[in-house]
Amino acid sequence: STEPSAAPGESASPSSSSEPSASPDTTKKTLKLKLTVPKTKKKLTIKSDKKAKLVIKFSKKVYYKDGKKYKKVKKITIKAAKNKKGKIVIKFKKKLKKGFKITVTSSLSGAKKSSKLTIKK
Repeated sequence: STEPSAAPGESASPSSSSEPSASPDTTKKTLKLKLTVPKTKKKLTIKSDKKAKLVIKFSKKVYYKDGKKYKKVKKITIKAAKNKKGKIVIKFKKKLKKGFKITVTSSLSGAKKSSKLTIKK
């Protein structure tokens, strides 16, 4: 009989303690992350926060343009120093096929946001 009475007391105290912990979360910056692929399907545009680290994962290995050469990878990591303006464009060698999945994770000063995109046509 003491456990049921203790459970409501415990649930009441975390709710009161969660309110102060919620206030620092509201002061935390929410990250922006938007993925777009044009009709040509040969490039991916990522708009994120300036100086955010980006990790881009693909469902299959893909050739992307790195400088003048193409590299075949399944994952690309873009360091915060390279993401100065918050806009990254990745160009591919071939068109992305239907069902191809892209996952992008953005992280900036402890906060993380993830976004997924699937090629539909």
